[in-house]
Amino acid sequence: MRRWVVPVVVAVVVGTAAVGWLLAWFRSMLTAELTVSVAEPQAPLWLQEAVRIPITLHNPNWRPVLVSEFRTTCNCTSVEPASVTVAPKGRCEVLATVRLIPSRHAWNDAGECSLSVDLQPVYVGSRFIQGKARRLTLPLRTAFEHPGMWKCEEPVVRGENVTFRTSYRLFGLWQEIRVVDRPRYGEGLAGVDAQQQRVTFQYSPRHDLPPGEYQDQIAVQPVRAGGEPLPVVVLPVSFSVVPSILFDPPAFTFIGRPEKQPKWSLYLKARRNNAFRICRVELPRSVAVDPPIEELLRSEARSEWRLDVSYPAPFTGSLNGNLIIETRSVGEPVTVETIAIPISIHGVSL
Repeated sequence: MRRWVVPVVVAVVVGTAAVGWLLAWFRSMLTAELTVSVAEPQAPLWLQEAVRIPITLHNPNWRPVLVSEFRTTCNCTSVEPASVTVAPKGRCEVLATVRLIPSRHAWNDAGECSLSVDLQPVYVGSRFIQGKARRLTLPLRTAFEHPGMWKCEEPVVRGENVTFRTSYRLFGLWQEIRVVDRPRYGEGLAGVDAQQQRVTFQYSPRHDLPPGEYQDQIAVQPVRAGGEPLPVVVLPVSFSVVPSILFDPPAFTFIGRPEKQPKWSLYLKARRNNAFRICRVELPRSVAVDPPIEELLRSEARSEWRLDVSYPAPFTGSLNGNLIIETRSVGEPVTVETIAIPISIHGVSL
């Protein structure tokens, strides 16, 4: 009986090893891990809007591998194509686009830093292991301390000519920093102070922009002292425009018995206390204003107005409409504002 012990033990060991190998092989077939290699730049990249980095995917398996997407650790990076199939024992190349701005980077005194982002392929059909993340590290260099997004805190009053200014550190000697592309909603300028090692940016929004939130940019190009231009750098600009006229209340609402006459007082005021005229008034049916429309249109310009709004007749049912007032500023530039105030009247008989 003892002569069978050794063969049995050997068989068990071999069988266990075979089962382990088969499980490992089966698992590798399901996960099909790829090798991700990146040719990282050795010299620092000059700051610019975006760079494209080639990424090679190698499939060491005997089956094709489908990558459904690439997950990244920041929204500044995208991969094209987003999904790809790598042939058995094959290779393919994708391109990672890394946006370098807008972002605040930790620049040292030489104007250098590094940007790191992790890329992780996601495999279709993988239930055990996700693709290993590959860290991409880019050495960066800049001519000036880029602020990321330049947000103009003070709102722009429609009709006014304003200029925003901001100043940042320069790294090294530069002949100039020129504006190479006109902003969409205004004008941009850049000036270099070599002695103070500063660059000053100016942005002037157009005075006729309607109220709202705006995203613009100043595209600049640093030029070395010897005349060599560097890549174009985009400085994003964010600002808001508000109406030149304030009005209160923003809406009129009345719910009550018909014998109770709806009445309101509307106040108009110039945000900068500049005089303006009322040049057009439109009323929903049967709604009246005091002073009357003809008198309002003939009145001298002023910085504040009060209008009494009423519905003078008994009313049942519902009325919904807008009180439209158009104003025109005095002086240059002329600013025309159109104000729409909702009116809602509901007469209830009990």
